[in-house]
Amino acid sequence: MMLVLTRKNRESVTIAFPGTSNQLMKVTVLDTRGGKVRLGIEGDRSIHVLRSELLKVDIAVEGATFADCR
Repeated sequence: MMLVLTRKNRESVTIAFPGTSNQLMKVTVLDTRGGKVRLGIEGDRSIHVLRSELLKVDIAVEGATFADCR
């Protein structure tokens, strides 16, 4: 499932994790330029944030499958 949202510069989305009261992530659009979007991500340091291409490498190293990461 994918939720698609439209945000302008400096607008944000806050993501709450089920079953927790303090694990929130705030994603803010910082800039859009030349077909690229700069995002700022704020959250608890215990939440790991990886670019998708790095997640694929991490999964291969750990021997997990993508389904295990959902």
